[in-house]
Amino acid sequence: MATFTISGYEIFSEAAREVSDIKAAQLQIVSPLGQATLDFSYASDDPKSAEVSLSDYNLIMNGLHLNDGVLPERIELFNLTWDTEVASDSSHVINLAYADGEGWRDCIFAVGDSPLPDLTDPEQVTNMLNTAQFSVIEKSEMEQGFQIQLGDMPGVSVDGVIHQLFEDEANERPDMFQFFQPSDVEGPDVTEFDIVARAQEPATEEEPVEMEWTAETVIMDGNSFDDFGG
Repeated sequence: MATFTISGYEIFSEAAREVSDIKAAQLQIVSPLGQATLDFSYASDDPKSAEVSLSDYNLIMNGLHLNDGVLPERIELFNLTWDTEVASDSSHVINLAYADGEGWRDCIFAVGDSPLPDLTDPEQVTNMLNTAQFSVIEKSEMEQGFQIQLGDMPGVSVDGVIHQLFEDEANERPDMFQFFQPSDVEGPDVTEFDIVARAQEPATEEEPVEMEWTAETVIMDGNSFDDFGG
């Protein structure tokens, strides 16, 4: 299991879309099997709608499991672009939007691209949001979908174990275990008495014995070095 934790903001706005209060927020994405990606699918083809549905992940907002509290009215995933003193900047943002009386409580977190700017002053945030650009993130190879790389989210901290697949076989080291072919020449039956007698005999030069090789394959006993269990 792996837990990916990011920080963001709770933005309280009135009916006139004027920000009235801002609080720090924390979102934890818990991956039971340790995957490091999170898949979304957009709920509509409407280019003005950034509403998404989630895959099977556990979300914890400010220490409370999402299913144990009031559920958000909608969850959105969009690209937020804003102007800075030098140029423009952008973030991939996930927003958990809650109805709050006649206004809204938006819990926003950067899940890609740049970190969010400093959003602590309500008046400055109102001006920034009124001039910012919102757009649906370009879809990936998944139909109607988008994939977040959880380990690459701005400011993310990771607890637990991230599941990783084996490398491609092409990148693996070659198996250096070499098979060889035996000789079919049978050696003489040698007893311990023969060994003692030959040890007492003077050394003589013997003509080399020509070895005849066959194409038979050696049958191993199962203790292979490239077994995963070895």
